[in-house]
Amino acid sequence: MTAGPADRRLLAGHSVDWLLDAAVAWPTLLNALGGAKLSLDIQLYALHADPIGDAFVQALVHARQRGVHVRLVLDGIGSSATSAMQWRALVDAGVQLGVFGPVRLAVPWRQWLRRNHRKVLVIDAHSLHIGGRNVGNTYYPLGSVAQPCWLDAGVVIHGPVVAEFIRLLQADWQGRLRSGRRRDWLVRLATHLRPSPSMLVQLSVGRKAQAAAHLGPPVPLAAVGTTPVGMAVNHGSLRTAVANTAYTQAIKRATTQIWLASAYFLPGRQLRQALLAALRRGVQVRLLLPSNRVNDVYVAGCAMIHGLTAFMHAGAQVRLVQDVMLHAKFGIVDGVWWTVGSANLDRLSLHRNLEANVVGSGDCEPLVVTFEQWWQAAQPWTLQQARALGVGDRLLGWFAWQLRWAL
Repeated sequence: MTAGPADRRLLAGHSVDWLLDAAVAWPTLLNALGGAKLSLDIQLYALHADPIGDAFVQALVHARQRGVHVRLVLDGIGSSATSAMQWRALVDAGVQLGVFGPVRLAVPWRQWLRRNHRKVLVIDAHSLHIGGRNVGNTYYPLGSVAQPCWLDAGVVIHGPVVAEFIRLLQADWQGRLRSGRRRDWLVRLATHLRPSPSMLVQLSVGRKAQAAAHLGPPVPLAAVGTTPVGMAVNHGSLRTAVANTAYTQAIKRATTQIWLASAYFLPGRQLRQALLAALRRGVQVRLLLPSNRVNDVYVAGCAMIHGLTAFMHAGAQVRLVQDVMLHAKFGIVDGVWWTVGSANLDRLSLHRNLEANVVGSGDCEPLVVTFEQWWQAAQPWTLQQARALGVGDRLLGWFAWQLRWAL
């Protein structure tokens, strides 16, 4: 597979460390937080009030005690999982906090669908952690306890692309992101404020705060490896959905295989057409998805099952993970091109959400191996099984498909 227009922004000179096993990803994240010396710039959709979330909060508090500048942005809906005690600990420690898009009655309801779904962490302006995991027991195992975690994927990047993410996070913090006529809104919580029992209530009435100290422009980073990597982010509209466009352009150039793992598979028109065209060219297409019985958004799962029929008729192979939620969002094309991040293959990621992916070219053997392991453990989904669904399930799937723009 040769480089194309979507790869022109790939920058050479990166090292890539995969975080595909949750039991490895959690201590790696904690060690990274504990080793921070200058700054931590973090965006998450959700920080949960559970032992993993508490350990994460304590790591940020300890970082502040070492003099590290810490800035954390949570989503206005996702942050409902964060407890008042966690908010208080962060504020008292001097963490600069922000909530993206708190739900307000004065805001048009369509804006409520617009969420910051990014999961990005930049350490000391030189190390990037990115993927699909929020912070909570659902995503990481607690100590030596053998608990079932959602299947997810992340990666640690060192190299020049980190500077692009620093600029992105700075723009987010300053509220300068624009999409068409809409403007993102970010309520910043200054360290002198004390959280009320319900922090989101306090934020939703519009209490403003002083802006955080500017971290300064990112310093250009030298090459530290050989892997070309680029930033692919969505800013919340069709014309700025670079992460989804990267999928489409890579699929259009595919010659042998396309492997996609996604929590919610409700692709837009261009991606559907690109996949169907690839199938007509004889490209192997594998779709690894969660089954309805483990999908955390059941209606989205029903819509997905309905929409898969067209791809299976064209020859796509589909398998459904049965025992635990598949929350990963990654793709592999021709065993060389790859992408990992927060962007699902659905309409919300394409039209509404702020998302962040990285795109790379070159050796991705750990990602290939993980996909193959998950694929072998999943159950095939066939046209015969789809035809055997009851009338009620078919009607629900059809109805959910009509509402896919909101799923």
